[in-house]
Amino acid sequence: MIKSLIVVVMTLLVLSGCTAITDNNNTEVETVAISDALGAREIRVNPSRVAIFSFDILDIIDSVGLEKFNIDLLGMPQESVPANLSQYKDATYKNIGTLFEANYDELDLFDPQLIIVSNRSITLVEELTSKYPNADILDASLPDYQLRVGMEKNVENLAKIFPDAAESLHENFNKITTAMDEMASKTSQVNAMFLLVNANAISFYGPAGRYAMIHNEFGYGAADENTEEGGNHGKAVSFEYVLETNPEVLFLMDRGASIGNEATIDDVKNNDVLNQTDAALNNNMYTLEPISWYITSGGFASAIQMLHDMNQYLESIDQGIEIPTLN
Repeated sequence: MIKSLIVVVMTLLVLSGCTAITDNNNTEVETVAISDALGAREIRVNPSRVAIFSFDILDIIDSVGLEKFNIDLLGMPQESVPANLSQYKDATYKNIGTLFEANYDELDLFDPQLIIVSNRSITLVEELTSKYPNADILDASLPDYQLRVGMEKNVENLAKIFPDAAESLHENFNKITTAMDEMASKTSQVNAMFLLVNANAISFYGPAGRYAMIHNEFGYGAADENTEEGGNHGKAVSFEYVLETNPEVLFLMDRGASIGNEATIDDVKNNDVLNQTDAALNNNMYTLEPISWYITSGGFASAIQMLHDMNQYLESIDQGIEIPTLN
């Protein structure tokens, strides 16, 4: 696997606590022990030049407040920046390529001290490590798309690397997970189904894989308990399958809208077969905000939006939870 190869390439030391190292300019630099999917090692504290190939992490930084991270030079794949983070398309920030292909000319000038990658950009790690041996690399991927576990690890690592932001990072994480727990206490008896809409086709995700958090973290029961992994775009199914399964609640997310294509979710919601389901007949068919679910799903603002989306059914039965606001 890619990550196994990366671990072989990188020399990783298992250390603990804060220490100090000397950089190329013979300047003493404070470091801290972190661990991620790449292993355990020391990373510099308060890096001032940060390249981010993860919109989940950009979401977290933006939610907490960029000023709390003391970053002087920030870069990201600007052409792919989602609409809800469009302020980072400004010339104040550096364009460092795409999530899948780095712009090494820009990065050479940038000379990053910290590079953050995640699920979509993990394949860049080997080359980034080779080209920038003095830069620290942090893997912020959500392991098996587990929202809480991945977010907790990222908060822990970011709080160590950027101590001035630590309090806000932990407070926001605790607010989000407390709300998730409250929601899960109310939803376990409701059979729900998640469908991804891609043009006029639909795909199913069950209690395993990319959108399993609907069942495993937000607590909804699974109308179909099939755990067969359907990959990034789910298991293609027919409208007849949905009617046969007949969920009480339907959650639909428009992939096309998430990546800037034409939205087609209304066409799907008006499908004659789909409208025979109990979910449709009882007005329990809900649209999810696509960027939060498809592009920035490990971020703080995205998690708050997910809570709002999952709360739609509870609000319809006057059991809605109070969604927290971020610090």
